[in-house]
Parts: sequence; structure tokens; C-alpha cells
Amino acid sequence: VPEPDGMQSRFLLSGEYSDSSDLGGLDRLLRESPHGFFEAMRRTAGHLFFEMARECQRRGERFMVVEDGGYVAPVVHRWCLEGRTVAEAAAGWEISAERLPEADRSRPLREWLAPVFHGSVEHTRNGYEAIAAVAREFGGLAFPSLTIAISDFKVNGESRDVAYSCLHAIESILNGMGFALAERVALVLGSQGAIGRKTMRILEARLGADHLYGVDIVPPAAKPAWTYASAPESLAEEALAEVDLVFGVVGQSICTPGWIERLLRCTRKAHLFFASGSTKTAEFTHLSDWL
Repeated sequence: VPEPDGMQSRFLLSGEYSDSSDLGGLDRLLRESPHGFFEAMRRTAGHLFFEMARECQRRGERFMVVEDGGYVAPVVHRWCLEGRTVAEAAAGWEISAERLPEADRSRPLREWLAPVFHGSVEHTRNGYEAIAAVAREFGGLAFPSLTIAISDFKVNGESRDVAYSCLHAIESILNGMGFALAERVALVLGSQGAIGRKTMRILEARLGADHLYGVDIVPPAAKPAWTYASAPESLAEEALAEVDLVFGVVGQSICTPGWIERLLRCTRKAHLFFASGSTKTAEFTHLSDWL
């Protein structure tokens, strides 16, 4: 659950629906030190992963991880390939080494997991890229990792529904504040990604090409009716004067403090809206820190 912490939110374990007393170390860590969404999710997922591995060791069973965002699999790959021990992994996931059999503490994590861990399946492009980065760095992976992130359905089917869902949420929030999406001039970060391309088509029909800008390191295959830029810094001041809705589906923060200040100097709009299509709220960490 989120808890306001200045301009950002810190995320804690909720006690409203289930008892979290058996997660004491993790619960204390999240309460005593601020964690944003992604890091809190990664800590929690790792803690539960390790506890599931211990339970499967005890029962003689096997398990696999199906995840939507690259929270645990990239870390497990990295720690196994770095040669970390079971005790080191336990400490990293807030589990006391005293709860482990002494004979297991010095064992390599990869060796300890091998009898019980099948592997992982990843649903998102961000998670896929995180695992692929580990594979490039180490020349391979520690266990099987599958993905549907770059499947035909995810890229060409589901992305359309995600784009509609995100824009519907933005429009609902704007309407609740007394504003209308149809009056906005939009800038889409990540305009050539799977979700970004669908978003551009929807917004071009809603707003018109003259009210639409797209930023992506990958240029469009054909010259679009809307204005394309390879980076936010490449947008002309005339564009920044009109843009009042920035929608990020790029998965990382590319709006630097310098660009934010330039936007504020140039804008002729009374209100600026920033919306993230990422569950990790990663698109605007620069903005949150700057504010």
C-alpha cells in the first residue's frame, strides 16, 4: 500500500487483508526506510521467492515464477551467476540466516535452487529487457527463462487494449478535475513501442495530428502527420509552449531537470499533466525529484 512521503510515495505491506507477522524483517525494512513501488515490489517478491524455495526444499516439491515486471527473476539470475551463497541471498531479501540450516548457509545459491526451481516466465517487455541484460553481461542465464513479452499477441493484440485502458484512466481523472482530454496537446514518450504506436493512432483520431507529438529513439517507418522527435530535448520551443499532457510509456525517466525547466519557461498553458503508463511509475522520477 502507498503512503505519502513528500512528492513521492513509499510502499508498505498492508495488514488489512491478511496477517503479515511472518514477514517481520521485510515489514520492518519497508517501514523504516522509504521504498518506491519497484524496489518495494522487488524486495517483497524476493522475500516470498526465497521462502517458497525453502518450503519446496522441505516438501520435496518444485516451483516456478510467473511475473509481470521483472521483479525477481533478473535478480536471481544475477546472484546465481555472481556465485552468491544462500546466506547472502537470505540477507538481501531480509531473511535471518539463523532460520537456515547451517549446512545450507555457505552453499552456492544456484546449487541450492537447482533441485526445486524450474525457472521463470515473464510477461512484460521491461522484465524481458532486464533478463536479457543479465544474459549479455554474463554470457548466459542461470536457469530457464521464458517470455511472452515479444509474442505476436502481446505486441499487436494486448497493446491496443492497454493503450485504451491507460487513456481511459487519464480521461476519467481529467474529467473528475473539470478538464477534457479533447482539449489537450499531447506528447507521448515511447511513441514507437507496442503501446506507444497504438496510443498515437488513438490520440491522432481524438486530438488531431497538429495536437500530437511523439518521442522515441526509433523513428517512424513512414513520415507521420504528427510531429516526431528522437528525444524530449529535440522538441522546438513552439511545441513546448503548447504541450500540456505528457504520457510516458517508455519505462524509464527521460524528462531531465533541464528539460523540465525548459518546458516551464516555454509553456503558455496554465496546467501541465504528466501520466505514466508504467506500473513502476518510472517515467517521471526526474520530475518527482526536481519537485
